[in-house]
Amino acid sequence: MTALLVLGSMILVYEFASLRKEIRYAMHATMVDEMRAALIEIWVANQLYQSPNAMQKLIGSNPVRLLKAPLEDYVGEFKTPPSDIENAWFFNLSTQCLVYVFKREEQVAYRLERTNGLHAGTRGMIGGLDLIKDSVCLKQR
Repeated sequence: MTALLVLGSMILVYEFASLRKEIRYAMHATMVDEMRAALIEIWVANQLYQSPNAMQKLIGSNPVRLLKAPLEDYVGEFKTPPSDIENAWFFNLSTQCLVYVFKREEQVAYRLERTNGLHAGTRGMIGGLDLIKDSVCLKQR
C-alpha cells in the first residue's frame, strides 16, 4: 500500500512539473503575441498619421518598450546578460535581441527585424517588421 502511495505521489509530482512547464511556454507565447499586437497598433497609427518610414526605426530596438504594460518577468537591458536568471525576459544590448530564459540551457531569442523577403514563416509581417526567432543571438552571448 505504501509503495502505491509513493508511486502515486511521484506521478503527481511529475505531472505537476510537466503542467508548470506547459504553462510557462503558453505564457511566453502570449507575451510574444502581445508584442506583435503592439507592432500592429504602431503600424496602424503610423499609417493614419502618414509616417510609414517610422517602422524602420524600430529595427533592432527593444520590443518590450512597445508594450503598454511592462512584462511581468522582464529583468532589464544588459550588455553582458546575467547567468543566474530563469523564467525571465531580458534584452541583450550587444546582440539587440530579446531573450527568454526558461532554464539556463533552454532559451529562445527574438529580434525586431524586416520581414520583406524573408520566409513566410513569420507570423506578424506588420509594416515590414516582425519579431523573428533568432538562434544566432544565443550563440553570440
